[in-house]
Amino acid sequence: MMENAQPHQQSLHSLVRTQLVVTIAAVYTSSQVISPLLCFLAENPQYITELRKEVTECTNDTEDIDSSKLYKMDACLPEALRLNPPQTSELLKDGVVVPKGALVASPATALCMDPAIHPDPYLFSPFREDNARMPVTTLTRNKLAFGWGTQACPERFFAAKEIKLIAARILMDYDIEINPEAQSMRRYYDVEDLRVLNPGIRLQMRRRAQNPLQREDKA
Repeated sequence: MMENAQPHQQSLHSLVRTQLVVTIAAVYTSSQVISPLLCFLAENPQYITELRKEVTECTNDTEDIDSSKLYKMDACLPEALRLNPPQTSELLKDGVVVPKGALVASPATALCMDPAIHPDPYLFSPFREDNARMPVTTLTRNKLAFGWGTQACPERFFAAKEIKLIAARILMDYDIEINPEAQSMRRYYDVEDLRVLNPGIRLQMRRRAQNPLQREDKA
């Protein structure tokens, strides 16, 4: 950063600010997928059973999970992103020419909740045909959580792997339930074009009595 900074970017304040922005992009976006995903799963525990079975079938150790084999978990990610996208608008580059200086974004949330594209859009249904047919990192015009075209997130492959591994480890190590008080709470807040999970929502987590992948020397 110091080597590539322009003269006006070389101050300590500027460098720290830039690093914080990079940290937000790297950490905030991943946490804003994992948190809603766990909430949706806690409200639909039938999927937790299937996801745990998938993990046990691909490994015998929670510290050595092959994320490429977590197909059902992969199908859950676009559904969580559809219902709770980190951003309500996304960059789109498809050849359309716009005036210089114009601000342009595509309505990601409207596309995500369009019943003509996603039947019964308010239902958390991770095994929809398009979710099961292609990985979350595959870009389509109807799924803009990672952007589109040359503006698409270049680190989406790492992010998807990271999210799947964290979610799998949590589900294998803990039983999760959503706090009953959260049932009547607003799910998210829109701050400019960011969609933020309501921080008042609480998950109740308890370490599982038995984890089939828990080594005896770790018990």
